[in-house]
Amino acid sequence: MCIDNYNILSNTVLLVEEGLGVAVCLNGDLAIHHSPQLRFVPLVPERSIRGVLIWKKNHVFNPAISLFVQMVQRYGESERY
Repeated sequence: MCIDNYNILSNTVLLVEEGLGVAVCLNGDLAIHHSPQLRFVPLVPERSIRGVLIWKKNHVFNPAISLFVQMVQRYGESERY
C-alpha cells in the first residue's frame, strides 16, 4: 500500500481514472475536475480543518505580502472563540 500526497490535482485525477488508486481531497478542489468515470463520495460526518499561515521570523516582505499577512491575522483574531 502506498500513501502519497499531491500538489497537482489533475495528475491525481488521471491516476484514479486509470485505476491506480483512490484520492481524498478537498471538495472545492474538484469543481474543475468533474469526470463521469469517477465516483465522488462526500465524507460524512463533515469535518472542518484549520489552516495556518507560516512565514520566516523577522523576514522583510514586499508591501503586498505584508498587507496579506496583516489581513489574515486580523481575520484570525475575529474568528477566535
